Amino acid sequence: MSKNTVIGLTGGIATGKSTAAKIFKKLGCKIVDADAIAHKIIKHNTSAYRKITAYFGKDILEKNREINRSKLASIIFSNKNKRLKLNAITHPYIIKEIKKQIKNLKCKLNVAAKRSFAKIIILDAPLLFEAKITLLVDKILVIASNEEAQIKRLIKKYNLSPDKAKLRVKSQMPLAKKIKYADYVINNNAKLTDLRKKVKNLYLHTLSPLIKGVGHPFK
Repeated sequence: MSKNTVIGLTGGIATGKSTAAKIFKKLGCKIVDADAIAHKIIKHNTSAYRKITAYFGKDILEKNREINRSKLASIIFSNKNKRLKLNAITHPYIIKEIKKQIKNLKCKLNVAAKRSFAKIIILDAPLLFEAKITLLVDKILVIASNEEAQIKRLIKKYNLSPDKAKLRVKSQMPLAKKIKYADYVINNNAKLTDLRKKVKNLYLHTLSPLIKGVGHPFK
């Protein structure tokens, strides 16, 4: 295990991955956010932007020429082939930036470790398995929820109908399959306070001891 351990944080749609990442950040972890990278690489006039608009057409654009992510989501979640096409366009750019950010963080943290302590790097990647980037991480943490909770959260967040919310849940790799390959699993079916407690316990008692050779703030 390296001095700075990389944890792949994943799960299903609306299981609470982003919330868990925020909790990890408050605990001192460094975050690489795959969703933020995905938003960045499709900005106006980037290479990925041009490929996406060439395939999906100009109807997905806002007045300012930026891609309307809601329109694009409606298309890909109702059409598997188009979803696969979007992934084929965007994943190479996303993976390249993820690798760059992890490398940069490791370099900075290894220098800092000589003076203070190492850090855990959290790769918040909803499509960790689908994008085949599990080799970039040391351990895998899956945030899981039951389907009912996922659907309720999607309806509330995106104002979707129950059928459309369920379609989005079903469009992803089954949670049971992700859990099968996980090193750690946190079930997020209760209140936010419960998730905070579970994340903190995992960090303090399981993840922090993975950092070898240097001290860290809870030891």
